[in-house]
Amino acid sequence: MEAPKLMYLYLEDFTELQFRGSSTPLLPCLYATQIDTSETGGSYDSLIRLLTQISNMKEMCLYYRTLEFLAGGDDVRRLVFPNLSQLTIQPTESCSSWILHSLLHSSPKLQSLDIQMGFSNGPMMWEEIELTRTLQCLQSSLEEIEINGFVPFENDVKMVGNLINAGVVLKNVDIIVFRNPTKEQRK
Repeated sequence: MEAPKLMYLYLEDFTELQFRGSSTPLLPCLYATQIDTSETGGSYDSLIRLLTQISNMKEMCLYYRTLEFLAGGDDVRRLVFPNLSQLTIQPTESCSSWILHSLLHSSPKLQSLDIQMGFSNGPMMWEEIELTRTLQCLQSSLEEIEINGFVPFENDVKMVGNLINAGVVLKNVDIIVFRNPTKEQRK
């Protein structure tokens, strides 16, 4: 697959795509991509290869099925998105915090993070990962966090607190609550 002038890409199924052997960017003009796939849309290795070859994009949305698929392995930690400035993710309760941590680590120029939490059937399984100031985007570029569909479960509140505390240059944090929280949840 080569499309040197392609700027926007939406993928559900990439089983038929042929990948070049090199690790150079596949789509040099790619501005934004949305990936909404699962194990039925291609192999895990093919997804990692695809993400590697489109890594120069500026905006990326990883749908909940894709995040669940990525959670099945640990290659996310090796990905690098050097130009990514806007990331949208749709985590579910089965996606762990190391996926978020890995994506933040892989995106040194990230300016905006949009977490759409309405795809979960319960509290997130955020592990106790410290989002340290050593993550470059938290230290120098992440200015905006938007969280949609937030339900104030204890671990979710901790993760949001960790993001806010670690974000040195944060200017704006919008949290949109999913439902009317109870008095206890509001605390």
